[in-house]
Amino acid sequence: MAGAVFDASQMASWGPCEKRNRALAAPRKAYRRPALSADSLRFPQPEGAHFVDKKDLKILQILRADARTPYVDVARRIGMTEGAIRARVKRLMKDGTIERFTVVARSGGIRAVVAARTKPGASTARVAQAVRKVPGVSSVFEVTGEVDLLAFVDAADTRGLNRAIERIRKNAWVVGTESMTILDEH
Repeated sequence: MAGAVFDASQMASWGPCEKRNRALAAPRKAYRRPALSADSLRFPQPEGAHFVDKKDLKILQILRADARTPYVDVARRIGMTEGAIRARVKRLMKDGTIERFTVVARSGGIRAVVAARTKPGASTARVAQAVRKVPGVSSVFEVTGEVDLLAFVDAADTRGLNRAIERIRKNAWVVGTESMTILDEH
Protein backbone atom coordinates (compact mmCIF):
# COMPACT_ATOMS: atom_id res chain seq x y z
CA MET A 1 0.00 0.00 0.00
CA ALA A 2 2.98 2.29 -0.31
CA GLY A 3 1.97 5.54 -1.92
CA ALA A 4 -1.76 4.83 -1.42
CA VAL A 5 -3.94 7.84 -0.84
CA PHE A 6 -6.20 7.75 2.20
CA ASP A 7 -9.87 8.09 1.36
CA ALA A 8 -12.13 8.70 4.40
CA SER A 9 -15.13 7.21 2.56
CA GLN A 10 -13.41 3.80 2.67
CA MET A 11 -13.29 3.90 6.50
CA ALA A 12 -16.89 2.67 6.75
CA SER A 13 -15.90 -0.58 5.04
CA TRP A 14 -12.93 -1.27 7.31
CA GLY A 15 -13.21 -4.30 9.53
CA PRO A 16 -12.46 -4.23 13.26
CA CYS A 17 -8.91 -5.54 12.79
CA GLU A 18 -8.01 -2.89 10.26
CA LYS A 19 -9.42 -0.12 12.49
CA ARG A 20 -7.35 -1.40 15.41
CA ASN A 21 -4.18 -1.68 13.32
CA ARG A 22 -4.59 1.84 11.97
CA ALA A 23 -5.22 3.17 15.51
CA LEU A 24 -2.07 1.45 16.76
CA ALA A 25 -0.05 2.91 13.88
CA ALA A 26 -1.21 6.47 14.70
CA PRO A 27 1.41 8.70 16.30
CA ARG A 28 1.25 8.74 20.11
CA LYS A 29 1.49 11.71 22.42
CA ALA A 30 4.87 12.06 24.02
CA TYR A 31 5.09 11.19 27.72
CA ARG A 32 6.08 14.17 29.81
CA ARG A 33 7.97 13.37 32.98
CA PRO A 34 6.87 15.51 35.94
CA ALA A 35 9.32 18.22 36.88
CA LEU A 36 11.49 17.48 39.89
CA SER A 37 12.18 20.07 42.53
CA ALA A 38 14.35 20.04 45.62
CA ASP A 39 11.20 19.79 47.76
CA SER A 40 9.81 16.82 45.83
CA LEU A 41 13.10 14.98 46.31
CA ARG A 42 13.31 15.76 50.04
CA PHE A 43 9.62 15.23 50.75
CA PRO A 44 8.29 12.65 48.27
CA GLN A 45 4.55 12.84 47.74
CA PRO A 46 2.39 9.73 48.22
CA GLU A 47 1.26 7.99 45.03
CA GLY A 48 -1.56 9.99 43.44
CA ALA A 49 -1.02 13.04 45.66
CA HIS A 50 -0.72 16.46 44.12
CA PHE A 51 2.20 18.74 44.90
CA VAL A 52 1.04 21.76 46.87
CA ASP A 53 2.29 24.95 45.23
CA LYS A 54 2.60 28.52 46.55
CA LYS A 55 -0.96 29.46 45.59
CA ASP A 56 -2.29 26.37 47.38
CA LEU A 57 -0.31 27.40 50.47
CA LYS A 58 -1.83 30.89 50.32
CA ILE A 59 -5.32 29.38 50.06
CA LEU A 60 -4.60 27.12 53.04
CA GLN A 61 -3.27 30.06 55.06
CA ILE A 62 -6.44 32.07 54.45
CA LEU A 63 -8.75 29.14 55.22
CA ARG A 64 -6.81 28.26 58.40
CA ALA A 65 -7.44 31.77 59.70
CA ASP A 66 -11.15 31.58 58.81
CA ALA A 67 -12.57 28.50 57.10
CA ARG A 68 -15.75 30.45 56.30
CA THR A 69 -13.96 32.94 54.05
CA PRO A 70 -15.95 33.09 50.79
CA TYR A 71 -14.07 31.79 47.74
CA VAL A 72 -14.65 35.16 46.06
CA ASP A 73 -12.66 36.88 48.83
CA VAL A 74 -9.92 34.25 48.67
CA ALA A 75 -9.73 34.72 44.89
CA ARG A 76 -9.49 38.50 45.21
CA ARG A 77 -6.71 38.27 47.81
CA ILE A 78 -4.67 35.80 45.74
CA GLY A 79 -5.40 37.23 42.29
CA MET A 80 -7.26 34.26 40.83
CA THR A 81 -10.81 33.55 39.75
CA GLU A 82 -13.40 32.18 42.14
CA GLY A 83 -13.77 29.07 39.96
CA ALA A 84 -10.03 28.38 40.14
CA ILE A 85 -10.11 28.67 43.94
CA ARG A 86 -13.11 26.34 44.13
CA ALA A 87 -11.34 23.78 41.91
CA ARG A 88 -8.12 23.98 43.96
CA VAL A 89 -9.97 23.55 47.26
CA LYS A 90 -11.88 20.59 45.81
CA ARG A 91 -8.59 19.01 44.68
CA LEU A 92 -6.94 19.69 48.07
CA MET A 93 -9.87 17.96 49.76
CA LYS A 94 -9.73 15.00 47.36
CA ASP A 95 -5.96 14.64 47.88
CA GLY A 96 -6.39 14.71 51.65
CA THR A 97 -4.42 17.93 52.11
CA ILE A 98 -7.60 19.45 53.57
CA GLU A 99 -9.13 16.84 55.86
CA ARG A 100 -12.13 18.80 57.05
CA PHE A 101 -13.53 22.23 57.78
CA THR A 102 -14.27 22.57 61.46
CA VAL A 103 -15.33 24.98 64.13
CA VAL A 104 -12.98 25.66 67.02
CA ALA A 105 -15.17 26.64 69.94
CA ARG A 106 -14.00 27.69 73.36
CA SER A 107 -16.18 27.40 76.40
CA GLY A 108 -14.87 30.67 77.74
CA GLY A 109 -13.58 28.81 80.78
CA ILE A 110 -10.21 27.17 81.22
CA ARG A 111 -8.08 25.42 78.63
CA ALA A 112 -5.22 23.04 79.33
CA VAL A 113 -2.81 20.59 77.75
CA VAL A 114 -2.75 17.21 79.45
CA ALA A 115 0.31 15.05 78.74
CA ALA A 116 -0.23 11.32 79.32
CA ARG A 117 2.23 8.45 79.60
CA THR A 118 1.03 4.97 78.67
CA LYS A 119 2.08 1.51 79.81
CA PRO A 120 4.78 -0.19 77.72
CA GLY A 121 3.15 -2.21 74.96
CA ALA A 122 -0.04 -0.16 74.97
CA SER A 123 -1.57 0.80 71.64
CA THR A 124 -1.26 4.58 71.77
CA ALA A 125 -3.76 4.89 68.93
CA ARG A 126 -6.41 3.04 70.96
CA VAL A 127 -5.63 5.02 74.12
CA ALA A 128 -5.81 8.25 72.08
CA GLN A 129 -9.24 7.26 70.74
CA ALA A 130 -10.47 6.58 74.28
CA VAL A 131 -9.04 9.88 75.59
CA ARG A 132 -10.67 11.75 72.67
CA LYS A 133 -14.08 10.55 73.90
CA VAL A 134 -13.60 12.20 77.32
CA PRO A 135 -15.98 15.21 77.61
CA GLY A 136 -14.04 18.45 77.18
CA VAL A 137 -11.16 16.92 75.20
CA SER A 138 -11.01 18.75 71.86
CA SER A 139 -8.04 16.94 70.27
CA VAL A 140 -5.42 14.31 71.05
CA PHE A 141 -1.95 13.92 69.53
CA GLU A 142 0.43 10.97 69.64
CA VAL A 143 3.89 12.44 70.27
CA THR A 144 7.49 11.44 70.84
CA GLY A 145 9.47 12.16 74.00
CA GLU A 146 8.80 11.64 77.69
CA VAL A 147 5.03 11.44 77.15
CA ASP A 148 2.99 9.47 74.62
CA LEU A 149 -0.11 11.64 74.20
CA LEU A 150 -1.06 15.30 74.40
CA ALA A 151 -4.74 16.08 74.97
CA PHE A 152 -6.20 19.57 74.65
CA VAL A 153 -8.99 20.11 77.17
CA ASP A 154 -11.52 22.95 77.13
CA ALA A 155 -13.56 23.08 80.35
CA ALA A 156 -16.02 25.54 81.84
CA ASP A 157 -14.08 25.79 85.10
CA THR A 158 -11.36 24.09 87.16
CA ARG A 159 -13.82 21.43 88.36
CA GLY A 160 -14.58 20.48 84.76
CA LEU A 161 -10.88 20.39 83.97
CA ASN A 162 -10.22 18.19 86.99
CA ARG A 163 -13.05 15.80 85.95
CA ALA A 164 -11.52 15.46 82.47
CA ILE A 165 -8.04 14.79 83.90
CA GLU A 166 -9.47 12.17 86.30
CA ARG A 167 -11.27 10.42 83.42
CA ILE A 168 -8.01 10.34 81.44
CA ARG A 169 -6.18 8.88 84.47
CA LYS A 170 -8.83 6.16 84.90
CA ASN A 171 -7.84 4.65 81.55
CA ALA A 172 -6.18 1.32 82.41
CA TRP A 173 -3.32 1.98 79.96
CA VAL A 174 -2.45 5.46 81.27
CA VAL A 175 0.28 5.39 83.95
CA GLY A 176 0.56 9.12 84.58
CA THR A 177 -0.46 12.61 83.48
CA GLU A 178 0.94 16.11 83.66
CA SER A 179 -1.29 19.14 83.13
CA MET A 180 -0.45 22.61 81.90
CA THR A 181 -3.01 25.40 81.93
CA ILE A 182 -3.03 27.56 78.79
CA LEU A 183 -2.67 31.21 79.76
CA ASP A 184 -2.85 32.84 76.32
CA GLU A 185 -2.89 31.93 72.64
CA HIS A 186 -0.98 33.85 69.98
